[in-house]
Amino acid sequence: MNNALYSLFASLPAMILNNSNGMSYQLNNLISSDPDILSQDYSTIAIWNPISSVIFTSNLLPIYQSKTPPVQVYTDGTLKTSSSSFNFLNILTDFVGNDLDFVP
Repeated sequence: MNNALYSLFASLPAMILNNSNGMSYQLNNLISSDPDILSQDYSTIAIWNPISSVIFTSNLLPIYQSKTPPVQVYTDGTLKTSSSSFNFLNILTDFVGNDLDFVP
């Protein structure tokens, strides 16, 4: 995860990395009693309100692809134009904001 994403999940166990590709944190499930379950020390949903949705994807699991709108890439606060009008994602789950609370 990068710094911005980790700030949304700050209570998950993570290790700090020093990678040059922008990824600064890696989740650490080795300290959990069940390595398949990550639990938070406190809920971080309340700080997600400036975000309209969060989507979890995976390219390693056999999931049917979903067509999504073009990706909006911002660089230094300015929107860069996208080169493709078709995007497909392997979506595991998503959360959509509704009345300042997120629902699956």
